[in-house]
Amino acid sequence: MSLIETTVEGTIESDGTLVLDQPTNLPAGRVLVVLRQEAQSQSVHSVEESFFEMMEEIWTSQRARSHIPRTMAAVHEDHFELQGQIEDEIEAAIRLQKECRHRRKQTEIETISP
Repeated sequence: MSLIETTVEGTIESDGTLVLDQPTNLPAGRVLVVLRQEAQSQSVHSVEESFFEMMEEIWTSQRARSHIPRTMAAVHEDHFELQGQIEDEIEAAIRLQKECRHRRKQTEIETISP
């Protein structure tokens, strides 16, 4: 017996009956129904409010422990330092790749030459 499954949304009426939003594509016969209440969607306004409430909590906590945020100059300095490190790593990788190609050619030449 193969399992055929589909998902259809619906509404439970006040008398307890279930009204499906659309007909199912299942054949006639007994089915097992699993009901899961849909989470109430928050309006955009309430999502924005909860975000800013969370941010206020974070800022209040930071002030309470005397947190001093980094200055823009410090952020830019770190950014440029990291960017320099990345460029150095890329250049090192390119040098390593060139060295490997050179050694591979040397090995091929030594293998071919008697």
